[in-house]
Order: sequence, then structure tokens, then C-alpha cells
Amino acid sequence: MCPVMVTAFVVVCAILLSGDSGVSVSDLLRAVADRESVISDASYHVTLRARTYDEGGAELGGADYDVTVVADGAGRYRLEGTKTDLRADPRLGRVLTKIVQTFDGSIQKGASGTDALTHGWIASGATPSSLPVEPREFTTNFQWKRVSEFLRESRRLSAGDPLIVGRADFEGRPTLVVETATVEAGGQSWKQQFHIDAEHGFSVVRKASLFRDTDSDEWMANYVCELTEPIEVAPTIWLPQHGVTRLYQKFDGKPRYLESEVDARIDGWLLNTGVSDTTFEFAFPPNVFVTDKQTGKSYLTGLVSDPLLAAQTADARRLASRRFGSVTVLLVAVLVAIVALSVIRVRAGRAKGPVSNG
Repeated sequence: MCPVMVTAFVVVCAILLSGDSGVSVSDLLRAVADRESVISDASYHVTLRARTYDEGGAELGGADYDVTVVADGAGRYRLEGTKTDLRADPRLGRVLTKIVQTFDGSIQKGASGTDALTHGWIASGATPSSLPVEPREFTTNFQWKRVSEFLRESRRLSAGDPLIVGRADFEGRPTLVVETATVEAGGQSWKQQFHIDAEHGFSVVRKASLFRDTDSDEWMANYVCELTEPIEVAPTIWLPQHGVTRLYQKFDGKPRYLESEVDARIDGWLLNTGVSDTTFEFAFPPNVFVTDKQTGKSYLTGLVSDPLLAAQTADARRLASRRFGSVTVLLVAVLVAIVALSVIRVRAGRAKGPVSNG
């Protein structure tokens, strides 16, 4: 039986026997971690609407995305599709851009262009520039960490379990609400809050980072991710068809406001297909102007300034040098042999002495 199903039975029994306030999170944490570990890789298609706003709620701009995503449990990913930027002046219309981006676990590469890929980049770090959400936000993660990691970290910080604060309805379904230990930083208190749907395979359907000023009792959301319309992609593994993320800002003496929002429609879920390492590799096509943010250098692929071509040219020169060296050695050896034969003949002639005609 799937470990998620076994743990589900244990946790639900514990809830029924002891009530909300007395439930230990140990089994709940194990169920969440089991669900995460079952998903070794996931691919999906997402159409996504991203917008930014000013303090008064006026829309500043944004982009629409149509992207296919492949991501594995180690954090590697591949994104491929289109991005449509919105112009500040609507009379200028929209700009459709092709995008490809990969992250192999240490280096990210990407390229974009209108009719063809024309501009590329190489950089360190995992944060994608071609998608406004973390590729695993819809499966296992919250802000680049697995939910179970937040809960385990809270256990270490507080020398005890995170707190189950009770039940709450989310989109008409009952969920368990779990909060991490409070952390003080920069004159503010911070914690994470998770709504867990036990009946849907312990899916974490709402994830939020909360903060408050140290002199206030009011907790406010800084970043929220809500996942809805679940479908059973695999036995006991439910994943969303709709997701929304919101980022809020609050400055001293001013009310909190919505800074950005992402609304995503997700389909085409595939799990644990055993994607190969080559999925997360990307070779720039010819005539792409690449900026390497690690070295600070730029080059056009297909020219000798392209590091790949430069390396191939250097190899060719080394090979030619080795061949030329071999030919030179052979010529010298032949010359030495000729000279040696000549010397031997001269010495042989002297040893015989002069020839008499009598």
C-alpha cells in the first residue's frame, strides 16, 4: 500500500480520537513528507496571467505565459513556451516572445526572441527569469523549500512540534491548519501557515508567509499561494488545476497593498516519467547573442568568440601542432639517417685505401 495512504489512516484516526487541539503533528508531518517523496518528477502545461499594481491598486503592467514545465525533486527544471508582454501604452499592442530556460542544478541557461531565439543568458542560481513562480510551487514546494522542510525546521527552532491551530474550510472543504514557530527578524515577527487537505492525499492547498510588527497583534499575509480544483493524477496524489499567488507589501505608516498577482490554469499533469539529465541541458542555436552573467562576457554563437567554437578551434590547433611536430621529428630523423649513411660510406671507402690501376 502507498505510504501516503497508510499515514492517512493513522492521522485521520488520531484526529477523530483526540480532537483538533490534541493532535500531534508527527504523523501529519510524515504524511506530507511521504507525499512529497512520491513525486520524483512532474511535468505540466500552464497558462498564466501575471500582473503588478501600485499602492492605489492601479495595474502597472504584466505578462501572459503559455509554458510547458518539467521539474524534478532535486530542483532541476526546463521551461519552454511563449511570453506575451503587456505594453504600458495599449496602442502599442502586445509583444509575443518565445522562451526556453533550463536549470541543471547549478547553472541556468535561457534564450528568447520574437520569431526565433536571438538573446540568451547564462547565470547561477535557480530562480527562473522566464516564469514568475517557482516550477514546483504547484506540487511540493513553497518559496523554494518543501513544506515538510518548513515543518522540520520549525521543530528544531522551537524544540517541539509546529502548532496545529485547528480546522478551517478552504474552497468548501475542511482542512487542518498548521503554523510554524515564530521567528523575529528586522523588527517583525514571521511564520508560515499551511492548510492541509487530508482527504485529498494531504495536499497542501493554501500556503502563506505571515508577518506582524513586534508592537502589533495583527498577522498579515506577505506571500500567499492557493491551489484549487484538485484532480487525482495518480493514486492518492491530487494536484491542482488552478493556482493563484499574491505578494503583498507594507511600508512604515502605510496600509498593506497587493503588489503582484499570478493566476495560473494547469493541465497535462504527468508524474514520475523518469526524465533524463539531458532534459535539463540547453545548447544555444547559432546566431544567439549570449550574455554570460558569471564571467561578464558576451558573444554571438556561431563565431570564434563563442566559447564552444573557441574550444573546438583550440583543440584543432593543438592537434595540428601535434601533427606538425610529428612530421618535423620524422623529417629530422630521415635527415639524420641520410647523414649517418653518408658518413658510413665515406669511412668504408677510406678503410679500403686507394685503388691501383696497375
